[in-house]
Amino acid sequence: MPTPPVVRRPRGGGGTSALMPPTSHLQSNDAATTPPRTPEPKRTPEPKQKLLLKRVGSPGSLRALLRADAAARRRALGPDNAVEAPAGCEEDLWIDIHVVEAFNDLHALWEQVGLDEKCRAKLGENPPTAGERTYAWDADSDSDDCEDTDLAAADYVARTFESFTRASRDRAVFPEPDEGAFPAGFRPGARKACGRLLRCWMHLYHNHFSAVAEAGRADGANACFKRFLTIALRYELVDRAELAPIEDLAQSLLAPRRTVDARALAGEEG
Repeated sequence: MPTPPVVRRPRGGGGTSALMPPTSHLQSNDAATTPPRTPEPKRTPEPKQKLLLKRVGSPGSLRALLRADAAARRRALGPDNAVEAPAGCEEDLWIDIHVVEAFNDLHALWEQVGLDEKCRAKLGENPPTAGERTYAWDADSDSDDCEDTDLAAADYVARTFESFTRASRDRAVFPEPDEGAFPAGFRPGARKACGRLLRCWMHLYHNHFSAVAEAGRADGANACFKRFLTIALRYELVDRAELAPIEDLAQSLLAPRRTVDARALAGEEG
């Protein structure tokens, strides 16, 4: 008896075989009964941080390694355990790294939330304030040639960033990122810069924290401010008495078991 021929499906999907009927009618029925898939909404990526100052050191340099070590310790142990300089690390280098990061943190927050525009719209030409304190620009012995000390709040913040950027290029204050001894003017320059930065933070908390919260950046702002405070207080870069307008908030951040609503400082509603 002869063997019946074997009918095979053609490879490549071109056409149909005798054993496989066309399926176009089945596909049309499926399309009629299967609900269309709703595409997932696109996630909006967080804006990339724009660095005020790229003083990060060359790859493999001591500065780059210390920055990585500090970041790893903060992630693993929290900012309270990333304060002390590692054994053998020059204290001024450790301070340099953290002061630069503190300025980059606030600059990024200010830019991403659009606080310059919001500050000008809300306060106009009024100076920066924190509670009952009003701040003027301390231009004495400064190299920025600023004669006007009565600055609008937004201008005060902008000048704080500009002044620090200039100071970082002054080799009488900051050495080269990867080499050079720290000059005698480093600590005084770092203290002046941190004092101004602290005033900017306190102004933000008293006047613009609701905008930060609405932008979903409240937790990030608190984390950045806590990092700044832990370093600034440990190495005496700010005077503790300067924290009076935000003392409750500072204690809350430095002692996490307590909580304080930062918006209550300015009497802002949620």
